[in-house]
Amino acid sequence: MKKAYSTWLLVVASIATSLQAQPVAESFFDEKKKLVICAEPLPIFTLGEKSKPTDQQVKELCSCMWNSFPKDGWEQRTSQLLRNKQDPGWRGQAFTSRFGDAMKSCGGMSL
Repeated sequence: MKKAYSTWLLVVASIATSLQAQPVAESFFDEKKKLVICAEPLPIFTLGEKSKPTDQQVKELCSCMWNSFPKDGWEQRTSQLLRNKQDPGWRGQAFTSRFGDAMKSCGGMSL
């Protein structure tokens, strides 16, 4: 299970670095592409294959995940770099673990 979770995080990191996210006023789920796009400066990410969250669930997830990172901490800075397709350096690898933890604790795995 841990290997599958690690693979999932690598896929999320890959998606996050391959897409340029434009700032958005409100968080939403792109049903066609199966992507979560947050108003907060989080990388674009996917949910489960059969996920179909409501706009409110996505807003709550994004807000929870962003607020789970320490204010002005390295996690928020790294997230912003990834969102803007900038190289976060070695912290990018550490971020995938924190991102996955935030996703899990905020209920993203059950949407």
